[in-house]
Formats: sequence, C-alpha cells, structure tokens
Amino acid sequence: MNKGTKVRQEINSHVHQLPAEQVKKVVLDWTSIEDAEVTDLEKLLSSEIEKTEKTQKLSIEEKLAAFHELVESHRGEDLPLLSDEAISRESIYSDRF
Repeated sequence: MNKGTKVRQEINSHVHQLPAEQVKKVVLDWTSIEDAEVTDLEKLLSSEIEKTEKTQKLSIEEKLAAFHELVESHRGEDLPLLSDEAISRESIYSDRF
C-alpha cells in the first residue's frame, strides 16, 4: 500500500469518527493553510479527534471549570454586544412570526 492510499484511509476513518460540523471546521481550517497537503488534513483531523476524546473524558466539574476559564479569558476584551433585536424571538424565529 502506498503512502497516499494509507493517508486517504486514515482521513476516511477520522471523518467517520467526527460529527459533520467538526469535519467542516477542520476542512475550512485546512483550506486556509497556504500550500496545504493532504497529510496536513490528516493531522488536523487526528488532532480534532484527540481534543474530542479528551473533552468526553472530562467530569462535569472539569467541563464547568473549562467553560468558566473560557468566559474569563474573554472578559476584558472589547467584544460587541448583541442588540435586543438580534436576540429577540421574532428575529431568531422569523419564519414563525
């Protein structure tokens, strides 16, 4: 089996292990890399699987701590707030009103 075939098989295996949205994110990240090769895609998919497995093994307390850490890491940033209209029920469910 040549190297290209092996890499394609690994990518195929990785794609089947991840939800579609994660695969989409990884592919978009990969396409943004200049001169990216197929082996780079395989590495990104493999890394995403490792992160997913690590997250799934966390206890509720560890997940909560990680969430609070994420919130705190963005607290001082000047991020735009959503307007009342942007989060209104009518805006979110425009097809139902």
